[in-house]
Amino acid sequence: DLHSCERALKRYMPEYHPIWEKQWELVGGDPLAAQFLSFWTPPRYLVNCSQAVLREGADGPLLIRNYDLDPRLNEATVYATNWTGTRRVMGMVEGLSGLSDGVNDAGLAISLTFGGRVAAGRGFGVPLIMRYVLETCRDTPDAIEALRTIPSHMSYNLTLVDKHGRLATVFLAPDRPAIVQGTPYTTNHQLGAEWPAHARMSETIKRAEVLYHFLGYPQDE
Repeated sequence: DLHSCERALKRYMPEYHPIWEKQWELVGGDPLAAQFLSFWTPPRYLVNCSQAVLREGADGPLLIRNYDLDPRLNEATVYATNWTGTRRVMGMVEGLSGLSDGVNDAGLAISLTFGGRVAAGRGFGVPLIMRYVLETCRDTPDAIEALRTIPSHMSYNLTLVDKHGRLATVFLAPDRPAIVQGTPYTTNHQLGAEWPAHARMSETIKRAEVLYHFLGYPQDE
């Protein structure tokens, strides 16, 4: 219900609550639209993607991601915003106001992949979590601290890097605390293939091995 959605925003994302209120006003006070824009405990959904950070080179750190989903399900809109008046954000739109990846004017970049687990629970849809991190965080340590406090309704892997090259991959889940790792890549699993059928279908282990070797890890490790 709408009250639960607003209460969750105030508790976990207080800085974003005024933005949501403005959006609610812009849609004419429609309560269903307001619930949708809160991203609180949405229906289950998943995609199969890969992402990696490249830290070397004259152009600085790069966060690279593919989209493994039907183009008809992609909003295909890159959105540049300054909703708070203090932080500019640009990214690929997901769910009208959420993001599937993006970067802010402090030089923090973030992207997501599905975490390969069937668990679901009360929490925010990951596109709004992505938006919130870019709206409120300056760097990778800031983002990790925020991600430890926000409940996610499904399992997702978020890879982030800041302008100083500090990177992390954070495993979000609805049934356990966030897990932070220093790996510069991820596909669609967390602590191994926890959903075997999905792991086989998506070839998540194989894709991770390709990234592992592409990024220059020794062949005999």
